[in-house]
Amino acid sequence: MTHPAAMKALSREFEASGAVSISDVQLPVGADPAVGSLTATRADDGAVDLFVTTTVYYNGNASFWRECFAHPIANGQAYFVCGGRTLRDVIDRYESLADVRIDVPVPTLSDFDAVETALEEERATPPDAATIAERLQEQVIGQDEAIERVSERIAMHLRRTAPRRPVSLLFVGSTGVGKTRTAEVLAETLDDETNGGVRYLRIDMNEYSEAHRVSQLLGSPAGYIGYGDGSALVLALSVEQMCVVLFDEIEKAHPRVLLTLMNALDAGTLTTPKGDRLDCRNCIFLFTSNLGAAEIAEAAESGACDDETARGVFVQQGMLPELVGRVTEFVVFRPLAPSAEARITALAIARLADEFGIDLTFIEPGVIVGILSAKRAGAFGARTLDYEVDRQVSPVLAAVEDRQHPYVLAADPLRCMHTDTYETAAAGGAA
Repeated sequence: MTHPAAMKALSREFEASGAVSISDVQLPVGADPAVGSLTATRADDGAVDLFVTTTVYYNGNASFWRECFAHPIANGQAYFVCGGRTLRDVIDRYESLADVRIDVPVPTLSDFDAVETALEEERATPPDAATIAERLQEQVIGQDEAIERVSERIAMHLRRTAPRRPVSLLFVGSTGVGKTRTAEVLAETLDDETNGGVRYLRIDMNEYSEAHRVSQLLGSPAGYIGYGDGSALVLALSVEQMCVVLFDEIEKAHPRVLLTLMNALDAGTLTTPKGDRLDCRNCIFLFTSNLGAAEIAEAAESGACDDETARGVFVQQGMLPELVGRVTEFVVFRPLAPSAEARITALAIARLADEFGIDLTFIEPGVIVGILSAKRAGAFGARTLDYEVDRQVSPVLAAVEDRQHPYVLAADPLRCMHTDTYETAAAGGAA
């Protein structure tokens, strides 16, 4: 088949002028000369006709082509194929009948060597700490200090042209404060800034609570089912590009599983059961944990919680000292302030409105207060903020019939109101 880019260029030319010429086309076997020129034109009825514009002698045995070349028309053109409604139709048919391919050079629309060079240079210039922090703060609310530490560490690592080991950060703090989300947004940011040069992998360490699960992390040893198949981690690290790996809730993993990561953190290599040595030096290893969250939160309130304090809490809680000592930095995520929770709730409502195709212009404060109050009243904090937003707001959004107009989410009772109606009612109340 004709190259897609070339076909597009031909089609554009044909639609603009109603005719197009194609040179150096391979003619059917038995044609003399073997290479000629074709012309496609549009007939009065809209059909597309294809002609040969080269004087051809046909000595082949195919009755179809003998008939075509036996009926020359004006200007020495011989009739080839007709009846197609598009240029693609007739070219496809010609290629099928002649058992050849029309090879049209792809037009040079740009200097692609220069484009490739520019992209390589862009990849070679890593984002700075300010760029990373700005992107993170757009989606991770209320953790400016933690984001600053993460951004500085990552930017520092990216500037190394020959790192000896990966950068490893352990995000500590209570649940629901943005640790996992920070990892996700960081991976997205680096992928965008390097034009798709970053791979992201999240590993739920709750699945590795037993010692034998180490084979699930690195692959099965010789003689066991699955040997040689690799694992998600091995496959991710085998790709020759930067990789962001999130080990989520690391305290739930068996110590033997954690021991397998020691050499990766220390020497920048990981050995698989097959004996392959994977280079991890350009990787970013992120860990999250709720271990010692109460102690860390208490220390954070007094302003005394830093990297050293968090390491001490982890050792006291039974985390392997070997692992604690190999992590580049512990980053403390503080409990969210009420103002941060309110902003997060508003963003969650806005995302939910987008899912329903509703343009939400304003959310009354009472809506946010009601959601946060219900969340805090939940037993053991089992209902997360997103779940509470979904539980309260989804029925209201789903009931909206007319989605062509902007709405306000009003409280007492929770309902959607046309923005114009809401503003009129608000003005009347003010008067």
